[in-house]
Amino acid sequence: MIASSGSGTTPEDAFVIVYPQHEYDFLNLSGITASSQRFEPPYFDFITVNRTDTKKPEGYYFNISELLNQYFLKHPSEMEETTIQWICQKENLGNTTYQLINQPLRMEQK
Repeated sequence: MIASSGSGTTPEDAFVIVYPQHEYDFLNLSGITASSQRFEPPYFDFITVNRTDTKKPEGYYFNISELLNQYFLKHPSEMEETTIQWICQKENLGNTTYQLINQPLRMEQK
């Protein structure tokens, strides 16, 4: 299922997962070893891998929107704080004072 959801080489073509462990299980079953992970807003994990072939990607994108949707359903107060952080990162606002726009974060799959 995961392999048929995308190529993982770009956020637009990210592998779709349901549980965090699926990222590592999928890579391990594909003979790939993960070396690091980073979150890329609004809903992607990028897993850097140990490459044995320089023609292969340096890492893979995983769409974790469903995980985040479920998390924010259980912890709605954290949604507002996370939205603010993403807006600040996107606009390079850093620790600048900002006004929150009361707008829900939409995490829809394409």
